[in-house]
Amino acid sequence: MYVYRAVVAGVHDGDTITADVDLGWDIWRRTTHIRLAGISARELSQPGGEEAAAHLAGVLPAGTELVVQSVKTGHDPATATSFERYVLACTLPDGRDLSQMLIAEGWAVAWDGRSKPTPYPYWPISAEGGT
Repeated sequence: MYVYRAVVAGVHDGDTITADVDLGWDIWRRTTHIRLAGISARELSQPGGEEAAAHLAGVLPAGTELVVQSVKTGHDPATATSFERYVLACTLPDGRDLSQMLIAEGWAVAWDGRSKPTPYPYWPISAEGGT
């Protein structure tokens, strides 16, 4: 596993962001598409999808610094990427795991990234969060 510093450039949907990733030695990977590891959020085309994206954009405004960690196993590229997005665990500046926070708030559900059908959180989410 590898750990990097990243700066949020934007939010695509409730579980995908774009960030500039600091690879070290003044080398940056710009506009990297990142799929949040371990979760599934509603798609933009689904009821609640736009709201999930807006919520994540509120949590991660452009310029937010994150710590990102690869979750790949072995040398199988399928475990490192999903639809040309890197699958990464993200830690917020306050130390919280972003995926776990979104699950606790009801904006996402746990998902291994492979099982079908893809699960989605209930909509509308309850006022207390969670599912």
